[in-house]
Amino acid sequence: MKNCQLPALFILLLCLAGACTIQRSSAVAPVEKIDNTPGVYQSLADYLRRIPSVRIAGTGEDISVYVRGTDTFTGEREPLFVIDGSLVGESYASAVRLVDVNDIRTVQVLTATDATAQYGLRGNKGAVVIRTKSR
Repeated sequence: MKNCQLPALFILLLCLAGACTIQRSSAVAPVEKIDNTPGVYQSLADYLRRIPSVRIAGTGEDISVYVRGTDTFTGEREPLFVIDGSLVGESYASAVRLVDVNDIRTVQVLTATDATAQYGLRGNKGAVVIRTKSR
């Protein structure tokens, strides 16, 4: 009985000491790598296209945004859009009406797991978190 407890205790101590780490990440478009010069981006879709984990489909008013790694049985895969801490909906159209592309400070894309932990069930398809310069 003692022989089984010793390895388990050793592993527990290693994890508590920091030897075992779990790295979690989300796709973040850092400010340093973004050209925020006014007029560079024509639309929010242009801005989002350069983030590796985001896929843009459609043109004009029929644009859909998808976060890599999210998939559902219903086919609805658009992420939750959050602008300056306010949940604005799950469609590109709802976000594009509320933010000027030249006023964007940072855009952070959260995977489904991270977004669900932060925003509950509404974040189960990921989240696009936009912070503006005015905030």
